[in-house]
Amino acid sequence: MLKEGETASSAMRCVVSRRNGYRTGHVTIDNSDWIVDQRLTKRLTEQPAADIAPYRSFYLEHMWDRAQYYDDLAKKNRRPLLSTTLLMHFNLLMRSSSTI
Repeated sequence: MLKEGETASSAMRCVVSRRNGYRTGHVTIDNSDWIVDQRLTKRLTEQPAADIAPYRSFYLEHMWDRAQYYDDLAKKNRRPLLSTTLLMHFNLLMRSSSTI
């Protein structure tokens, strides 16, 4: 969905923006949280009682690492990020462990 250009999502974006005045919110911090979620989902499918603490710890460390990486990249290019938009997908790690 982040791809720009002549795609179905860009056509939908045009319709939504015209009808409701929405604008594109550009992502400044990307991550691969969906991969962690896929692996956790597979693990819980195979072992429903598996400990998710290692996944949660990795996820938090990964998110912090991505934030630092993109902040450093902006500084190196002399473009400090005044405001950022972090891309996060709704996933199992965002739920409390009692609801998984």
